[in-house]
Amino acid sequence: MSKVKMPMTRNITNATRKKIARDALGQLSPHALTAIVCFLQLADNYRNGKPVNERAMTQVDWFREQLICLIGDDHEFNRLVDQIGL
Repeated sequence: MSKVKMPMTRNITNATRKKIARDALGQLSPHALTAIVCFLQLADNYRNGKPVNERAMTQVDWFREQLICLIGDDHEFNRLVDQIGL
């Protein structure tokens, strides 16, 4: 997998980063959030047991759960998965 070139954001505070993330997620429909969760579930295929990988995967797992909370619950998530055909 190729690396993504990061924009020049070194001088942005963590509080600003969190606000940007909250604002961005707030703009997404439940269907879009559902699709993101589905694709994040595939991240489990990239576990390799190395400590740095496990820390990253733990954060991905946490983020996935937070998105499901934004959607509502597992039942609503499953209903949306069916709706969008994933």
